[in-house]
Amino acid sequence: MAQPGWYAFDLAALLVGTYVLYFLYNFGSRDKRFKEWADKYGSIYSLKIGAGTLILLNDKRTVHHLLDKRSAIYSDRPKDQQMMTALKENFAFFDANPAWRAARKVAAHFLSPNNLDATVMAVQEAE
Repeated sequence: MAQPGWYAFDLAALLVGTYVLYFLYNFGSRDKRFKEWADKYGSIYSLKIGAGTLILLNDKRTVHHLLDKRSAIYSDRPKDQQMMTALKENFAFFDANPAWRAARKVAAHFLSPNNLDATVMAVQEAE
């Protein structure tokens, strides 16, 4: 004879299992509302959420054009003077300018797979 507590455990396990299956089945699917809004308002539109504005891009061509072709225009970060004085040596926070390109080129050279295998791997194996 099963103990009364096991029925509650079985029910909870069944509910959790059902939720996991539902989540996995719907994983990656998108809400149809955004497609309807894209048809109505165009491939670029914005939503006001709290104090912020969310910009939605719904077309591959628009995403490619804005984020790849015109990325130098849109990739700047907001200026926070206190943070910028603390992080001015970190090129991840630079604007897209010649100094950023030079620092990125140096970092890409030192972090390339060939360089990591040749230099860092030996140090890691020695440690």
